[in-house]
Formats: sequence, C-alpha cells, structure tokens
Amino acid sequence: MGKILNKRIFRELKNNLLRYLILFALVAVSIYMVISMVSAAETVVNGSAEANERNAVEDGEFTTFIPLTQKQLSVLREKGTIIEEGFSTDVVMEDGSVLRAFKMREEINKVQLDEGKNAENDNELVIEKRYAQEHSLGVNDTIRVSENEYTICGIGTVPDYDQPYESLSDMSADSEHFGLIFLTDAAYEALNSKGSEMTQEYTYFYRLGNETSEDLKSRIKEFEFDYKESDDVYLKEYIDRRLEKRNDLESGINDLVDGSSGIKEALDELSKNGESISGGADAIFESYLNNTQNILQSNGYTGQLSEDNYAQVLDQLAPLYPGGELTSLKSNLDAIKEYTSGTHEYTEALNRIADSYSGVDDGAKELKNESEGFLNENFSADIDNLRSFTKSADNPRIGAGADDIAMNKSIGLFAGVVVLLLLAYVISVFVGHQVQRESGVIGSLYALGVTKKDMIMHYLKLPAFVTLAAGIAGTIIGFSKLGMDVQMESTYDYFSMPVFDKTYPLYLIIYGVVMPPILALIVNFIVLNKKLSHTALSLMRNEQKQNEESSLDLSRMKFINKFRIRQMTRESKTALTVVAGMFIAMIILMLSVDCFVYCRHVETNNVKDTNYEYMYNLKYPMAEVPDGAEECYAEALSKTDQGFTLGVTLMGIKDDSRFFEARPREGVSNAVVGTGFSTKYNVKEGDTFTLTDSVNDKEYAFRVQDVADHSVGLTVFTDIDSLRELFGQPEDYYNVLLSDSSLDIEKGRLYSVQTKEDVARSSKVFMDKMTGFITVMTVLSIVIFGTVMFLMFNVMVDRASYGISLMKIFGFRDREVRKMYMYGNLYIVIAAAIICVPLAKLLVDIAYPAMVANVTSGTFLDMPLFWYAGIVAAVIGICLFVIGVLNGKLHRITPAEVLKARD
Repeated sequence: MGKILNKRIFRELKNNLLRYLILFALVAVSIYMVISMVSAAETVVNGSAEANERNAVEDGEFTTFIPLTQKQLSVLREKGTIIEEGFSTDVVMEDGSVLRAFKMREEINKVQLDEGKNAENDNELVIEKRYAQEHSLGVNDTIRVSENEYTICGIGTVPDYDQPYESLSDMSADSEHFGLIFLTDAAYEALNSKGSEMTQEYTYFYRLGNETSEDLKSRIKEFEFDYKESDDVYLKEYIDRRLEKRNDLESGINDLVDGSSGIKEALDELSKNGESISGGADAIFESYLNNTQNILQSNGYTGQLSEDNYAQVLDQLAPLYPGGELTSLKSNLDAIKEYTSGTHEYTEALNRIADSYSGVDDGAKELKNESEGFLNENFSADIDNLRSFTKSADNPRIGAGADDIAMNKSIGLFAGVVVLLLLAYVISVFVGHQVQRESGVIGSLYALGVTKKDMIMHYLKLPAFVTLAAGIAGTIIGFSKLGMDVQMESTYDYFSMPVFDKTYPLYLIIYGVVMPPILALIVNFIVLNKKLSHTALSLMRNEQKQNEESSLDLSRMKFINKFRIRQMTRESKTALTVVAGMFIAMIILMLSVDCFVYCRHVETNNVKDTNYEYMYNLKYPMAEVPDGAEECYAEALSKTDQGFTLGVTLMGIKDDSRFFEARPREGVSNAVVGTGFSTKYNVKEGDTFTLTDSVNDKEYAFRVQDVADHSVGLTVFTDIDSLRELFGQPEDYYNVLLSDSSLDIEKGRLYSVQTKEDVARSSKVFMDKMTGFITVMTVLSIVIFGTVMFLMFNVMVDRASYGISLMKIFGFRDREVRKMYMYGNLYIVIAAAIICVPLAKLLVDIAYPAMVANVTSGTFLDMPLFWYAGIVAAVIGICLFVIGVLNGKLHRITPAEVLKARD
C-alpha cells in the first residue's frame, strides 16, 4: 500500500506543479534572506572581533595640548599599560577632500593590509581602503600630498577607524571626502614640518594593564602642564590672553607690596636718622651745660647744674654778673633745649608713623598671600594638558560595522520563523483542501484497512520534501556570493573593514535545512490529525462541518449579497491566512518605508535646518569676533541609551541668534532641545535629562524648556552666558563661529570647518547606503503578499469549483460568479488593509529606534496620511491583479464539473 500511496505523491506534485513551485520559491527565498542576513552578520561580527584582537585595537585614546614627556609616559606605563603615539595631521587635497596622515603603527591599532605592503621608504604610503575605492586608487599608483609625490604601496584598514568619521560628532562617514594615510616616521615628520592645513593632533592610544581607564585618566590630569612649552603659537596666545587680566592684577598687587615695603624701609631709615639727630642734640645740650658748669665753678659756684635747674640757678646768679654773661648762657641753653625737644618730638612722630605703617605693610603682604587663591578661582585659564579622553566603548569609530549589522542576526532569525510559520500554514491549507477533495478515496482506504497514521504520513511527505528541498536551496544560495556577499556589500561599501573570512555556523545550517520541514510537519500534522479523524463512512460521504455563521439572518438581503457573505464565512480561515500574509508583508514593507522616511528626513531636513553657510569649530578663539560672524559656545558631551553612547552638542547661543530658532532662557539648567535630540531620546517640554562629560567625569542635568526645529545631529541649546557660568568660562568666551560667508581665520586656530554643503553631502549618505535595502524589502513584501493572496484565492476557487459550476448551470454569467466568489474577498482585503497598514506602521515605529540606536541622528518616522492611502490603494491594486489572473480559471470551470462530482 505504501508504494501505491507514494505514486500518488508524484501525481499530486505533477498536477499542482505551479503551486508547489511557488511554495518552493517562497520558502527558498525566505531561507535565503535569513541565511544571507545572519551569516553576513556572523561573518562581520566574528571577523571584526578577530581583526580587533589581531590588530591590537585600543582600549581607548586621549589627546593632549602638548606631547607628554618620556618621563610622563614612563609613569603611565608603570602599571603595565601600553601607550603608543598616534599623532596626526590633516592635509586638504586639491579636490577638497581631507587626508589624515599618521605614522605606521607598531603596537596598537595596527594597519591590516588588503593588498600591498607597509610603507618602508619615505616616498611610500599606505592608504585607507574606502578612500582608495572612492577615488579609484590602487597599489603602485602615485598620489600628491602637500606638494609631495608618494607611491601607494599598500591599501588597508585600521580598527580605530572602522567607521571613518572625520570627527567623532559626525552623523555619517563620507569616504569620498575623508580618508587616512600612513607613512614612515621620517616621511611623516617631513610632511608635518612643512605645515599642513591643520595643526598636529597629539593623540595617544592605550591598552590597559593593571588599572582602569578612570585611573589612567586621573594620573594624566595630575601631570604638571606648562603651556609655554607648547610650539603652538595660537595656544600660547590664547592662554596668555585668558591670563592677561590675572597678570595685570597680579602685577598691581606685586607693585603695591613692593611700594609698601619701600615706604616702610624709608620710614625706618628716617626714624633711625631722627634718633641720631636727637642723640646729637642731647650731646650738644649736655656739652654746653657742662661748659656753663665749669664757668660757674671757676667763679666759686659749688652747686650742680642740670637740665631741670639750670634756668633757676642762672636767674639767681645773674645779678652777680652785671655784664649779662649768665643771661646769654641761659638763652643759649634754652635754644639748645628747645632744639633738642623738637628733635625728640620728630623722632617720636617718625616712630609712631613707622609703627603704624608696619600694619599696612603686613596687610599688603597678607593681600599678596591671599590673592593667589582669588586669582586661581576668578582669573585662571582652568586648563590641564588632557584635552579629550575617549574609551573604545564610547568611540563611534570602533566596532561600528559589527554593531550596525549585529541586529540583522536576531531580526533575521525571528522574521524567518514568522514567515516560515505562515508558509507552513499555507501548505497546510493546500493539504487540507487535498484531503477534502480526496475524502471519498480516503474513506475507501480506511474501509480497506489503511490506518490514519499511514494517511497522515502520506500527506506529510510532499510538504516535507518541498520545504526540505527549498531549505537546502535557500541555504546554499544564502551562503553563496549571491547571498552572504550581497548582504555584506553595503557594509563593505560604507565601513572601513578588512575582507573577513566567511563564517558558516552549524546552527544556521540546521536552521536553514531543518527548520522549514520541521515547521511544515508540525503545522500539517495538527491539521491532518483533525481532518483525518473522521469515520470511513463520514469521509466517503464528504460530510462537512456546518459553520456557525450559516445561521445568520440574511433574509432581507439580495441573493448575491447573501451568497457573498455565506461564501466569505465558509472561507474565513483562508481569508485569515491572506490577512496574516498581508500583515507580515506590511511589517516588511513598513521597515522599508520607515527606513526611507528616516533617510529622506535626514537628507532634506538637515539641510533645511542648517541656516548658516559656514561653521567654524575653534581650538583657540580670537580676541574679537570677526565682522559678520555670530559666536556660540559648544561643549561636546554624551548620552548613553540602549547600550550606545553618542555624542551630544551642548550649544550656548545668544538670545537673538540669527542661525537658530531656539530661544533658551537664562539659567544653567534650562535647555531647548533640537528635534533630533527630542525624537532620539523621546524627551519633550517639561522633561529632565542628563548629559555626561567623560573627560571630567561629571553629569549635568537639564530641564526641557522647549523643542526647536533642529534635526542636525543631537543638539541641546542653552543660554550662552549660563553655559559659560556652568563650565567656568570667561564672560566673553566662545569656540564656535557661524557665518553666511567665508571667514579669514588662521588654520591653526581651527578644529574643523563645516559648510552647509558638507551637511547636505553627509546627510545624503544615509539614503545612498539604504537604497538597496529599501528596494529589496519593498519587493519582498509585495512578493510575499501577492503570492500568498494568489495561492489562497486559488484554493478558494478550487474548493468552490462545484458551486461555481452549479451557478453556471443555473444561468449566472461569469461577471456575476466573479462577484459572488471573488469580490467578497476584495472587501476583506480592503478592511484588513485599513487595519493592518497603520498597525504595522505602529509596531515598526516602536521597534525601529532600536535599529538605529547607534546613529547620531534623531528618529524621524512621521509619514504623510496620503502615504497610508497610497499603500491601501496598492494593496487593492494587487488584489485586483490577482483576481484578474484568476478570472481565467473561473472561466475554465464548466457546468460539467457537477457531473464529475456525482456520487
């Protein structure tokens, strides 16, 4: 009996070859998509990890204002941390693109060559592969860099520029505009000594030993920093200007202290002189008094003259000297005494002044001692040698390709199961229809002793064989160049990565080959077990279960409308299969639609919201803002969400800014967020959020005052004076200039210059990169929906062939038959589309932000209402097309079908 039943399998396959070929193709395409997506993700993720390990990817990097000394580097290496110089200088090429020049790396972030060799001679260089591809450069070609001719000896990649952003805050990589070159030490020094378009960047890569990144950063910040040792004239000029007020005040205090000390010394000297004069006057008085004593004694006077009694004595003795000698002596002594008293009073006054001024001098010295803290707090440049510090986990250039494609793995595996379940159910509908069609034969076989188990195994064989063959075909194609290579093509065309060895995971082979037949067997077994559980007599009579919907009161309706409703209720399960297929197709379509809407918004609104022609990001601002420019103050902070740390620009602007519509209020915690930031992190007016300063290990909290139209990157606006206060900057500080025209600014003052044209070019990269994905997903959704609809409608027609034949006997024309049997399904499709389209959009909108969590851009997914109408119209169009295709089959059903179906 088994051989006889097996012959029927081949007959069934032959009779319904088109149906099974379509199912084979659908399963194969589904497996192909899953295998190609997941295997590409596995290859890139595993290959990136291996390449990073092989090329010693950094644990982080930091930049300084001046190079670290060998002593400082030795200190940093004491705990086993490996540190390597990664100095670079940017060169603007003739076509306007930028090449960032490095020395060949020895220990960290080593170059991996795709072809060629490392630079060994001073006239050779290795060029980064994506820039080489965009500019059609190959090994042995020559390239002119800063007036020097170099031979390209190698083309390769480095792990720290996996996503070759020119700046860490860039929204997208533009390899046509930016690339890397690697030279010998001597060639690099020669290039840098000529002076490039930008100043040299002092970058250091590190791989940690027995410490954390935070420990390393703390030790770097502890190093003494004398900016005067820098060879950057703009740095020294900037800090000198920052310290000018401090120097003036410090000089004034020093002059005050010096003057005070001079006055005190002069007073002390005068006091000493006064004491000398007083002493001399006392000596003169004493001498004159002694002379007078001697004169009186020579005339017989035996008393003793003193300062206190000389006047009285001389007045008493004056009559004894009629010549007036004693009167003259007394007058002289009085004069000398008066002079002596004056010198004493002068000396005492000088001493009092000196003593009094001693307090002033002490105060001046105390002022000098206490002024240092005041000056450091209010007039300091507040700068250490550490300019930036970025851990590899927070570096958007590192591992970006693996992060970008990793989500394809989980999405592909899940989507594959959903689609295969749908297709397995579609197959089960076919099998169920076959059982119904062959019910009489099955009943007869039951009567002859064939068991239910035998029949289930018989009907399972063909679906299992078809899905197994389709799984094998899809797996083989998925692993081929048409699969894995095609999926990785967009990754290789955007990210700067080596060509990885392909990965063929065993679980994925099992998934592709075993999953389709397993799902088909499970679903079909459930259906067959129910269908074949009737008695032999019931099967031979082809008894059908009466649907509950048949009891509906439709007496007031016209016959055709009543019949149409009855037909729809009879085929409700098949219609639900069409709806399920539509919903899955809409999910896939909405992925492509959201991707298109997202990329289109970035491409158009970024340009629209850029109201300046030039943005100058300054290292060292000038003393005066150039004419025609508007100054801003920007701080580069970050925010971590969904495992990704992205750069956020905290932009301080004036309240009458010409280039931004945001109007933030004063206050260090007030902020206006751009629409890019608002949609990315789902914040709105009244919400609070925090941003992180990774260099100083600080977090800043802000309250959303308003949301402004600004979709360029992730930007938060604050009042410029409040931002200066928050970060301790001078009241006139700025580091960004916006202008409608080009400004004449020395290149050494600049980090970068961004033009509106640059914004337009980088925004367009999103659409260019995702066009292929959008096209494939749109076509795939149409194919799945159209095929499932065709297959299900075809089954409906097959099942209704007896009724259709009977209707034709009763005289109904093809147009009326089509209306009764086909157009009822059209109404179901329209109603389902009206529900499925917005529902699928809602679900994809919820999931999509996680898919672009690593992109420095807002999540703009709003779709115009007329698009919904257009998609519903497209669904109706596909449905009408399928109905049109099946019209031929309706026409071929003749009244003779009734005779064929007689008992």
